[in-house]
Formats: sequence, C-alpha cells, structure tokens
Amino acid sequence: VFTDISIKKSDGISVTKQIINKHPEAMIIMVSQYNIPRIINAAMKAGAVDYVNKDDISRLFKIIN
Repeated sequence: VFTDISIKKSDGISVTKQIINKHPEAMIIMVSQYNIPRIINAAMKAGAVDYVNKDDISRLFKIIN
C-alpha cells in the first residue's frame, strides 16, 4: 500500500494506523516530499515499512521490484 503523508481531510500517519489495525500484515510505504526525521519516525512507528521522498522516485521503483 502506498500513501502520502499529506492527504486531503486526513494524513498518511492516520491512514497507516487504520490500515495496520484492520490488516496487520499490510506493507505500507509512505511517500512524501518532506524529508523531516520526526515525520519519518512517526510513519515508521505507525507501521510503515519504508519512507520514500518524492525526489527519490527511482528508489521507489527499486522497492517495488
């Protein structure tokens, strides 16, 4: 599952927590334009398995493959 940290009417951290609560086996990758350590840590604590900066989309393709 891919989610962005910034989602209209919500946020990626909340969405990640909701998905993990219903589907603990889900693998969530957070995508964001922000490379801020506290946001990255929050995403990982919420259950994301990885965090990819939008400026590094080539890394996202490596993760998928």
